[in-house]
Amino acid sequence: MSLLKLAFYILWLILFVWALLDIVRAHKSTGWKVIWGLSCLAFPVAGTIVYYLIARQKDMQLPEDFQK
Repeated sequence: MSLLKLAFYILWLILFVWALLDIVRAHKSTGWKVIWGLSCLAFPVAGTIVYYLIARQKDMQLPEDFQK
């Protein structure tokens, strides 16, 4: 296995575990957590990417100074 592949797998594993922990810790409904958790488990690469692009972006809010 090349060093580049190994680095990619380690990076993906860190992001995957981080996404699952983020889902569990989120202050959202149980249904929301189950749907995102299952999507990340069923489709590890695509589910994790989609979670960060869609669900995580909606949770991020701008400071009040920028919301006006």
